[in-house]
Amino acid sequence: MASHNIDPLRALLHPTTRHETAQVVLAANCTALAYTSVDVVGELPHDSQPPPLTPPGCAFLFLGEETTRPAHKAAAGAGWTYLVHRRTASSASLSRRAFSRIPKLLPHLLFPRLASGRHPTTVFLDSKLRPTAPLHALQRFLAGGANFAAFRHPK
Repeated sequence: MASHNIDPLRALLHPTTRHETAQVVLAANCTALAYTSVDVVGELPHDSQPPPLTPPGCAFLFLGEETTRPAHKAAAGAGWTYLVHRRTASSASLSRRAFSRIPKLLPHLLFPRLASGRHPTTVFLDSKLRPTAPLHALQRFLAGGANFAAFRHPK
């Protein structure tokens, strides 16, 4: 009988979430993308915005299955592509806070390689902050050889 070993990290991401993410990323042909993740019961607690000048379809907000999109127009049209971040057997017992961090920690498993064979540049954003730097500026900074960048908190 064949052994079915599943990568323990891959098991944290629901196959449907991975599939839907791949479809929208590849359709938008995002060489760089911004994303965040929130898992609360009910409506998003704050208005989150992607970086300015983010190409259409290249900003993703992962919502837990019990999180609803903003009802008011200002937040609903903020430029995000909403994706449902579904739980798996491996993530079922995680707190909402820990669960919402899975996309942050696993972009290499969540976002597919592009036709060029490279992964897109990914920029994770704290959903409570409002970025002021355009996505292309962040992409240029990371293309200079940096593997990780952090910005000073505004307060």
